[in-house]
Amino acid sequence: MTTTETTRTQDIRVSLDNGEVQLREDYRLRRSLVEDWADVLNALPGEPHIQPYSFQLGVFYVVDDGQAETTRGAIQSLLGIPATRSTDKDTGQTSYVFKQDKLFVHITGGKLAHGCELVPYEAKVTRFKVVCHEAAQAAESRLAYEREQALDEEKYQED
Repeated sequence: MTTTETTRTQDIRVSLDNGEVQLREDYRLRRSLVEDWADVLNALPGEPHIQPYSFQLGVFYVVDDGQAETTRGAIQSLLGIPATRSTDKDTGQTSYVFKQDKLFVHITGGKLAHGCELVPYEAKVTRFKVVCHEAAQAAESRLAYEREQALDEEKYQED
């Protein structure tokens, strides 16, 4: 085995070891978040999907409009903060979002604010594609050159 191969395998081992250390640290951070928020998580209503990330804890609900209001009220009482209402511009789906420290709760299925309505509109979208004129010219030049070479070769063979 050469020195280059030995160095390469050592680099791979070090990279794997660093990845293992990072995974352990991520696990520790996620576990810590769950422990820090255990009382709140255990008091949440319904059956949310709970997703621990490295630096925050996500709680997700997908419910119908009636349940969304009830769930929002229960979480607002539990956390003591109001929700922010958001509407997805592509689907028109309304959601409630709570953010407190490293916890966020997202409830899909909310209602629009009183007096509001969804109004569809069409938007013109400009898209882009790459066109390389130089590359096309280079390809054409190459084909012309190859044709000339072929003609020259034919003439050479005729002579």
